[in-house]
Amino acid sequence: MSYRGPVLTALYRFIIWPCEAALLFLAVGILRCLPASVASATMGRLFQSLGPLTPWHKRALANMKFALPHLSLPERQHIAHGMWNNIGRCIGEYPHIKTMLPSGRISFTGLEKLTPYDGGFIISAHLSNWEAVGLLSIAANIKTGLIYRELNNPYANWIFKNRVQFTGADSYIKGREAAMGMVRTVKKGGFMMMVVDQQLREGEFVPFFGHPATTAISYIKVARKMGKPIFMAHGVRTKDDRLTVTISDPLIMPEGDDDRATMLIAKQINETFEDWISAAPEQWLWPHRRWGKSVVKDDELE
Repeated sequence: MSYRGPVLTALYRFIIWPCEAALLFLAVGILRCLPASVASATMGRLFQSLGPLTPWHKRALANMKFALPHLSLPERQHIAHGMWNNIGRCIGEYPHIKTMLPSGRISFTGLEKLTPYDGGFIISAHLSNWEAVGLLSIAANIKTGLIYRELNNPYANWIFKNRVQFTGADSYIKGREAAMGMVRTVKKGGFMMMVVDQQLREGEFVPFFGHPATTAISYIKVARKMGKPIFMAHGVRTKDDRLTVTISDPLIMPEGDDDRATMLIAKQINETFEDWISAAPEQWLWPHRRWGKSVVKDDELE
């Protein structure tokens, strides 16, 4: 914060951040008072109305044109409206995530595939409500770990840390701590849960919808070195506030040169994500700059 200067730093620390956090806590409190289905539907409708008015809507349309050029503009608009509804539902469901598993709104299939293994990696994408995957530790009664990026607002960070504590997962801040932490968790027989469909500056270029996209590969190298399996967790919103997470069979690790094998696995993972997204494009987080700023023009809509 020092780069902002002492006056602006004090302004953020004592006024802006506390006000932001207060509004966030109020919103979460109101949503928590509503039934989960009502909170989900209400926020879905709200975001579906407001999302198209934001700059992120234009970016989502541009990303769709880049990845799925066969779609017409009306088709992309339809998907984008569904995407905003899904994002709103995710937010509405956030305060209720603790109860959505025991109430049956979140269900898991394929958990038995994890049983024979003493630790590994479980990767997923920003599909449906990706927070549901975090409940694996409770659903399967296994030790898990996750990586998160801290918010700039330290007061608001409390909400995210509280969720991590609820699941009992080892939590590591993105960066060097996470790199060492994932090894510790897996060594203890735990499963590292990672969402790996976003752009990563430190990643390698791997094709994604036919275009090079920087992709995380460090966890693949760790898995190969430690002889641990990699599973994929496919989250789908099946009906409004109902979610299903399916655990795949472990990926088959190719033999041979380490770098080549790592890239083959990364390519296989991206191709699987493509299949998931193509099957339910309205459930993916399209506004993210998956291919970087220089590739997709936000005003490239026609």
